[in-house]
Amino acid sequence: EISVQFGFCITNQSLTPYRFELQRFLPEFQNSRRYLIKIKGFNRNVFLIAQDEDIPLIESGNSCKFLIDAKFSWYNRDYLHLTGYAVYGGLWDLYKFSPGRYRVRFAYKNQLSKHQMLLNQGWTEVDNFWIGNVETPFVNLRLR
Repeated sequence: EISVQFGFCITNQSLTPYRFELQRFLPEFQNSRRYLIKIKGFNRNVFLIAQDEDIPLIESGNSCKFLIDAKFSWYNRDYLHLTGYAVYGGLWDLYKFSPGRYRVRFAYKNQLSKHQMLLNQGWTEVDNFWIGNVETPFVNLRLR
């Protein structure tokens, strides 16, 4: 088993301050045959309250960095299993990685400028979320 971190940086190039729900950025992998490996769902055993750092308001011209903790472990003799931590106590799993070359990127989708969220003060409507779909450029990853 080995711990890894995947990350990205968001720079707000607009004149409007926007929020991003960082926990909703999910990694996508592409194998050497260009097959896209996406997270299809989450397992959750706890429900965590959203923190301010999970939904930063990024002012015009400012940037925000985010790292996701994950770990690779052997699923059997031939395959690696990747588990990541996301969405307020949730886990995601990807199976059947084998040694070789991959590419990884992050994808984010949001259709609402306001979200009802569980914060320290209870359920609260939070606004100024950026609306749209974005994918970061692919970055090479080699498993050996």
